[in-house]
Order: sequence, then structure tokens, then C-alpha cells
Amino acid sequence: GCIFMTAAAEFPMHTDPAHQSAAAHSKASQEAIQYLATLARARDPELLARQLSILIAGTIACRHTTGDERCAETAKCVAHKLLDEQLPADEKR
Repeated sequence: GCIFMTAAAEFPMHTDPAHQSAAAHSKASQEAIQYLATLARARDPELLARQLSILIAGTIACRHTTGDERCAETAKCVAHKLLDEQLPADEKR
């Protein structure tokens, strides 16, 4: 699991300091992905960052709740499709 997801779930009030820390971590992670997407010349870096952030969070939750070791491999396939849609041909993989 992810300590930040756990904190947000256990402290669901948006005003709670633990929840705010978790939200700040999520925002910082998404901003870092957006920065990389911008450097890679993604068509819409903000959208790609949101998509990949959701994919990462979902993958962590999937692995944690199901124990399925294939979650990361499945997410990798989805990530490649998102990158293929967003990146210029010369920037892929």
C-alpha cells in the first residue's frame, strides 16, 4: 500500500493535517510527472500527468487489495498506450 493513501483514507476530512499532507504529496507527484511530460513534449502534459497519476494510484490500490502481482504489468501496458497517444513519434520509449 501507500502511506499517503492510507492517511487520506483514515483521515478523510480535507482539513485534517494528515489528509493535507497526503494531498500535498499527491499534488507534488503529479506536478513532477507533468514537468517530465512537458520536457517530453506531450500534447497535453497536464492531462497526461493526471492520467498517469490515477494509473499509479489505481495500480497501488489494486496490488494492495487483490495481491495480484500482474497489476504493475497491466498498468505498464496502459501507460504505454497513454504515452503513444501523447508523445511525438521521435520521443516514444
